[in-house]
Amino acid sequence: MPGAERIEINVLPPSSRPRPATASSSRTRTADAGPFQYERCSITRPANDETFVNVSSVSSAWEVRPSLRPGDAVRVALNGKLITDLSSAATGTTFDPIPRGAHNLTLMVQDLGGQTLCQSSITFHVRQASLLAPTRTPGANTPNAPTAPSAPGVPRAPGG
Repeated sequence: MPGAERIEINVLPPSSRPRPATASSSRTRTADAGPFQYERCSITRPANDETFVNVSSVSSAWEVRPSLRPGDAVRVALNGKLITDLSSAATGTTFDPIPRGAHNLTLMVQDLGGQTLCQSSITFHVRQASLLAPTRTPGANTPNAPTAPSAPGVPRAPGG
């Protein structure tokens, strides 16, 4: 055009052009990130509903993924009572002695404020021999009942 000045513009190749930020793309990134969550916190031993026979202790183990963040801690409760002698990053413990009966084991991951971020619970059972329920031979259908005492000089019943 007559009287116009020629201006040269350097155009960047498509891969190096900066992308304009849009309100919707930044909102999506923030919403996707959300608050931190552990992928997994689970009790790996004992198994849920597992039964232990004639034991004096039971070992437990758990897994937390990803690894604990700084400030977060593992808390373990047996039958609702917090186990206080565990390190915050422990991955297992042994309950010794363990009384007979059903037991509830709960694993929690908590932040510094005490908020529970992840939780898992299982129930396991401990069976012990007693006078009312003596030890049985595996596979036997009848209990091993104590025999009646014999008195000296008293005749025995036939077949006994």
